[in-house]
Amino acid sequence: MRRPLQIVLSLALAVVLGAQSWTEDRGEQATAERLMELGVDVAATAGPPAGAPIPDGPALDAITERVSSGMRCPVCQSLSVADSPAESARNMKTQIRAMLAAGYDPVQVRDYFVQAYGEFVILMPKAEGANLLAFILPVLGFLVGLVAVVWTIRRSVQDVADEPFEGPADGEAHELDPYLARIRQELKDG
Repeated sequence: MRRPLQIVLSLALAVVLGAQSWTEDRGEQATAERLMELGVDVAATAGPPAGAPIPDGPALDAITERVSSGMRCPVCQSLSVADSPAESARNMKTQIRAMLAAGYDPVQVRDYFVQAYGEFVILMPKAEGANLLAFILPVLGFLVGLVAVVWTIRRSVQDVADEPFEGPADGEAHELDPYLARIRQELKDG
């Protein structure tokens, strides 16, 4: 009874260890094949990988999440690739993961997608060149609006202060006179 259990456990251990070494040997080749399946010739665009391949696991998941969180979904446009439910975003995330697993660093991945989609694909563009306007114009617009509001308020206060008070002319009946007389009488009566 003990012997069959040892045989089964030994076989299971051999299968697990063999599969692990097989995937380690095939790691780089599998990622290159995965990129080719996606129809991507990354090496032609991004060049050779800058680092070592990253094995599948929590480290790859974390880096993939970080990189895909900084890229805009081309369909949803207000969501990152990590947050978007669109199929194109899922495909981009798969491609990002495959590139990172193949050894491309996050900068190479970002540059690859910028070359493919343009600066638009970056959620937070660099504050340089024409992109600088996106950072300056809102602040400038706020300041101009603030100056306009202050100027308008000062002008209206000045206009009110400069106007002489024009109450009812002597002998001219005013529509509030009966009410004012009644209030004055009530105040006198206590």
